[in-house]
Amino acid sequence: MIEPLVIATYRLRDYQQPDRPDRRRDELMEQVILDSEADIIAVQGLPGEPALFRMARETRLHCHTHHGTPTIAAAGGAGLGILWRPDIRPVPGTWWPATDQPFRYGLTWLTLDAYGSPITIANYHAPPAGETHQTRREAGLLTTALGHHDHDVFLTGTWPTPNDREPERILHAAGFHDTATTCGGHWQPTTGHWPGDPHGDQRPDRIHHRNNPARTGRIRRHTVEDTALGWAASDHLLVAVEYQPARSA
Repeated sequence: MIEPLVIATYRLRDYQQPDRPDRRRDELMEQVILDSEADIIAVQGLPGEPALFRMARETRLHCHTHHGTPTIAAAGGAGLGILWRPDIRPVPGTWWPATDQPFRYGLTWLTLDAYGSPITIANYHAPPAGETHQTRREAGLLTTALGHHDHDVFLTGTWPTPNDREPERILHAAGFHDTATTCGGHWQPTTGHWPGDPHGDQRPDRIHHRNNPARTGRIRRHTVEDTALGWAASDHLLVAVEYQPARSA
């Protein structure tokens, strides 16, 4: 049996920003990732390739495709990156970075070979809260962009619009299920702990899973890394799932 994988998503705050007075928080965010023991992680908020390279170095993860391309796409300041453990391999020709329209803040995805099981990891940042029409439109585009894969797909990222359930309905209808619901977990905020946060307790950080019925992996656990370290590191908490993949035939 393939060992379970930890797949995570994390929205950074001011990571590697030179004008930020407290540079020690970079180390705190890196420690949050290390403590999560993530095998694969999607991060949002990277300012560029040098930040991705530092994160990979400090967390002992990889961030280059088979051909050496850095796995980051920057659009609208979101900086979407994907990193993984050294014994997991990117599948050649599967890195897809969208850095402009039709996605406001971009969409990236990469298929990884996790010990013989192909898994596609998509990283996405929805439009700002209040842009309801654009968020719904992008939800439909996501299902089209990611619906052709014949193996399990994880759609990770940030959804700032809290009260509109239509994007979730669109994703659900296309087979993308919120892993918190899949695991029967209670509602747990991923923001609201940061001093001065005007939005209060919300859950914008989510992982959606679409499986292949013929070769179904299983979500075993959904967690929010609600720790003192997490509170000090960023205004978003890291979210992770434990996933038991099914070996490819």
